[in-house]
Amino acid sequence: MFQNYLKSAFRHIKKQKIYSLITLAGLTIGMTCFVLISLYVRYEFSYDKFHSQSDHIYRVIADTSETYMGKSQVAITPAPLASAMEDELAEIIKATKVTAKKSIVTYKEERFPDTRIYYADPTFLRYLPFRLR
Repeated sequence: MFQNYLKSAFRHIKKQKIYSLITLAGLTIGMTCFVLISLYVRYEFSYDKFHSQSDHIYRVIADTSETYMGKSQVAITPAPLASAMEDELAEIIKATKVTAKKSIVTYKEERFPDTRIYYADPTFLRYLPFRLR
């Protein structure tokens, strides 16, 4: 019975070549879009989920409207913002600051220029429990 379905499908494809090509192209494009969108959504929902209480952790994003770069969103905020948010907003339980700077690192007379080093508050590891080796 399955052979009969295959035979009739191939006969239809031979008979209606353009229609079959359009249908197959649409199906391929639709399935490709579905897979790409699914992968994107999965990635977005899995972001920072390795923390024990990831549903309570937020990152502050600032909207910028620089004339030379255009409008964008960046995770760069003024340094006193974390303390001010803790003091002013009752919803904020704890806040910590992270700063990235390019530095020159020296180890046993070997220099590593342009290394990005992250500086954090002393309480950073209390709020975000990273495993250090």
